Amino acid sequence: MQNSLFEQRLENLKTVLDSNSQAVLLTNEKNIGYFCGFFHSEGYLLVAENETVLFVDFRYYEAALKKSSGCRVVCFTKLFKDLISELKNNSVVNVFFEASDITVEKYNRFKKAFSENNIECVCDGSLDHKIEEIRCIKDESEIKKEDYPEYPLCCNRPVCYQFRRGLAHSRRDKCFRKASGAYYRRWISKRIYESAS
Repeated sequence: MQNSLFEQRLENLKTVLDSNSQAVLLTNEKNIGYFCGFFHSEGYLLVAENETVLFVDFRYYEAALKKSSGCRVVCFTKLFKDLISELKNNSVVNVFFEASDITVEKYNRFKKAFSENNIECVCDGSLDHKIEEIRCIKDESEIKKEDYPEYPLCCNRPVCYQFRRGLAHSRRDKCFRKASGAYYRRWISKRIYESAS
């Protein structure tokens, strides 16, 4: 189930590629997590037509092996060298970057290293637009995250059941403080709306 979810997301992303000679390099932590399941600020996800590779350093290698799906994990020693090697193995000559995430300085470093190996960098916003299109349609796993549990996050004690029924009790304020304020307010609002309808 989990593998097929990420594989489907990656297939949707690959529609931005016009040929086997193109690839996508994701640098945004949230997007990397969305497409392979591993949220990591120092990672890079290379998506080519025939293969998807997650690059991490040695500190996160074991965690990436356990948590990532639909990709091969590579522990890089020299990022540019290892990236270029993968791109050449997949005969890639065009790489798309996320324009809204990458800094000018980082992009220029990629561009310099890639151009020396006859690989062109594309940072025109088309990738960002495609990712927005994909992510605006929520899949089943994302919809489930929006559901509320039967009890608030603070506890499952009967005291919270009484609070849910609108009964006063001495420990109500303690439970309210323990829960996240924003979450609790949303939970209460939902219950009030349901009881009114």
